[in-house]
Amino acid sequence: MDAFNRGMQLEQQGKFAEALAAFQEAVRDTPSSSLAWTHLGAMLQVTGDVQGSLGAFDRVLQLDPRNAFALEGKGRSLNLAGSYQAAIATCDQALAINPNLVEAHCARGWALFLIGDKRSMKEAAREFDRALALNPNHAESMTYKAGILLTEGKFSKVIPLATRAVALNPSDARAWRSLATAYWNFRYFDAALQAVQHANDLRPNEQTAWILKGGILRNKFAFDRDMATLQAAIEALSHAIALDPSDQDARHALDECYSVFRRFYGR
Repeated sequence: MDAFNRGMQLEQQGKFAEALAAFQEAVRDTPSSSLAWTHLGAMLQVTGDVQGSLGAFDRVLQLDPRNAFALEGKGRSLNLAGSYQAAIATCDQALAINPNLVEAHCARGWALFLIGDKRSMKEAAREFDRALALNPNHAESMTYKAGILLTEGKFSKVIPLATRAVALNPSDARAWRSLATAYWNFRYFDAALQAVQHANDLRPNEQTAWILKGGILRNKFAFDRDMATLQAAIEALSHAIALDPSDQDARHALDECYSVFRRFYGR
């Protein structure tokens, strides 16, 4: 099996580091292969080498300037690099070539979402709707749309959308966090804790879900007055602080839990 086909097989199996090595070999063997460079860019992206992925996509575009898939991939890498306006412009180029490229709509929406102002968020929602109109099962667009609905406080709409997203892609930690947050706002504490645990299992070193878990447990304690719940909140927030000792919000939340603990025992 040649390096490119081996890389494709490994990519489909989710063995991204091994696929990366195979695609690196493939572009050495056939440096004029825009397809090999495109997959190399994608693997560099998912393994965290954003600048390397930008270089790979630029190489594709030197070989094939109208390669919409490379433009979409470059747009995603620009998002990861924090260059949101450049990402939008790059996705616009991809969509000018292929208006039905779902991933380009999603990447463009992601850039608008990350800009985060009111106008951009509205346009991001429309972009995700465009993606879902083209592919109603596009889990990534569902996840980002759920994130927008969370910011708008539309929790009843988040639950079915995020539930469908995790059914389509159970490894989407962001969707699990959105689902947990929505359940929490309805005080469905057990469902919220189950959802946030999925996020923690998927990404144990990501602080956001640990803070979310601590908040859910702290709020649950206000209703059940079970010290085991408060202790679990303290453990979750302590874990979050261990991941990022500089996070003052997490530290403040932990201090509040300890204050409640002391009041509960009268000392």
